[in-house]
Amino acid sequence: MDTQQEHSLFDMQMDDSSQQSLLSVSKWAKFIAVSGIIIGAIALIFALAYGPQIIQVFTTMLKIGVSQEEAGMLIGVLVVVVLLICGWLYFLLRSASLLNRGLESRSSALLAEGFRSMRVYFVISFIISLLSIISVITEMI
Repeated sequence: MDTQQEHSLFDMQMDDSSQQSLLSVSKWAKFIAVSGIIIGAIALIFALAYGPQIIQVFTTMLKIGVSQEEAGMLIGVLVVVVLLICGWLYFLLRSASLLNRGLESRSSALLAEGFRSMRVYFVISFIISLLSIISVITEMI
């Protein structure tokens, strides 16, 4: 009788091709995360430095009247959104770093932690996508 041994994903030996694929994913994820965080930081700096001018340009372009309190609220919302996006991208950056370290050290624990961080990133992505779809549907109604 054949006895089958139970193996987890991380007990398996990865060949060079799969290691290179994971390394490539790790590098691209790190690039995307760092680029997004840098763009968010620049947007945050510009919003804080030139907030009143930006609000004035938008009110002129859109022909709406915005009071100082509403302008401050708009800047505040922008700051919160940028910080949330940077937090979201942090999980992608953490995932890429852990996957890279796990591949270099051949540590299944680091690989598992990297995949957990990637799972959190994708759950947040799903929630953002769902909220976006709901927003579009409510606009259509």
